Amino acid sequence: MTIYEWVQDWNTAVENAVRLSTYRQLRERGFSQHQSANAAKNLTVNFNRKGDAGQMLNAFYLFFNASMQGSVRTIQALANKRARKAITGLVILAASIDMINRLISGRDEDDELWYDKIPLHIKERYIVFLNPFVTPGIDPETGFLSSQSYSKIPMPYGYNALCSVPGQIMSEAIAHPMGLKSDYQVGDQVARLASALLGSFNPIGSSATPLQFISPTFLDPMVQISGNKNWVGNKIQPEQNPFDVPKPEYQMHWSNVSEPAKWLAKLLNDISGGTEVTPGKINLSPELLDHWFEFFTGGVGRFFSNTLNTSLDVVTGEPVELRRIPFVRQVMGEIDHSVDMDRYYEVMDEITYAKKEWLAATTDRRKLELQKSHGHLLRMITAARLTDKRVSAINKRLRIMKEKGATKAELEQLEQLKHQTMMQFSERYSHVLKQNQSDD
Repeated sequence: MTIYEWVQDWNTAVENAVRLSTYRQLRERGFSQHQSANAAKNLTVNFNRKGDAGQMLNAFYLFFNASMQGSVRTIQALANKRARKAITGLVILAASIDMINRLISGRDEDDELWYDKIPLHIKERYIVFLNPFVTPGIDPETGFLSSQSYSKIPMPYGYNALCSVPGQIMSEAIAHPMGLKSDYQVGDQVARLASALLGSFNPIGSSATPLQFISPTFLDPMVQISGNKNWVGNKIQPEQNPFDVPKPEYQMHWSNVSEPAKWLAKLLNDISGGTEVTPGKINLSPELLDHWFEFFTGGVGRFFSNTLNTSLDVVTGEPVELRRIPFVRQVMGEIDHSVDMDRYYEVMDEITYAKKEWLAATTDRRKLELQKSHGHLLRMITAARLTDKRVSAINKRLRIMKEKGATKAELEQLEQLKHQTMMQFSERYSHVLKQNQSDD
């Protein structure tokens, strides 16, 4: 028996046991055979039930029928008074957990709470508990900044948007005046709640952009790659420096990309006539290879990929990442430097657009409006230019050292220097933003 067949058999056994138990309980309470069988059949998703266009819609949008039935079950539950009371209690519980996490969370170098650096899509889909026994700091063995770990419990779709997200929004509204939440905009919170509800209850799936939202499932990879955004809105791969000669794409990846993808991307570049400086005819980022692989293989592919990468880390003596350990990754997570890098590049983009808006302004009235709405960004233009030069110089040094076969420790020192440079900029930006809000 293969692993796939074993998992499938256990899924079938558990599902049928729950249905049988429901049928038996209803019969004992006096319901007819037909009523009991119907309730047991429709207890979860009834794949035999479809609308006239169900087959066609399922072909365009994966799990359309299952998502639609799940949403209907949740809405039907809201008609029950006891269910509404339970949801109210869960909202209060979510708010309490969020506040406790804020109270026990330490602060990073940029004066932001570690808890606020957990991605929103994690907070929206899981109940998160920070690990109070691990305080981030300098690891005495490596000399590098350690990360904050947390535990997480998955929430069912629908109820996450009805319970977790409203509870967190309530908690953040209280935490902001207490100094436990650096930025709280009512409009942003309304948009966050609307996005969570749309992502949980729309039958064609949640997406980061309008084009991803309307595109059929089989077009998702191409649409996401064209916009360089995955389904949660994060960049798939780093972007080329517009002020420099484009590098070969095999060098454009995040630090957590899989080793097989890195190896294959470089191989394709080399055999198609490319070098470390000149792109080959097959010029692909390892991030794109990982993206396509995960789309076509799904959860099974991610499982085997994570197993392979974790095994390679153990064999080579590299640090094992929690997010790659099979099964553990479903209940544990850690806040790494990629969150800071994403935030840094987002701020850099905002400053670039603010500068372009300022240069395009032709009237004093327009400049006054920009000064009021984007003043904190305009004040960071010089600092952004200088920081970008430093980061570019470090990236160039990293590339040279990698080509020369530098050790992992030497590369980590440069990565740490780059991270500190970004954090210093982010800390200054946070200070300017708070000053701008207090002036308003």
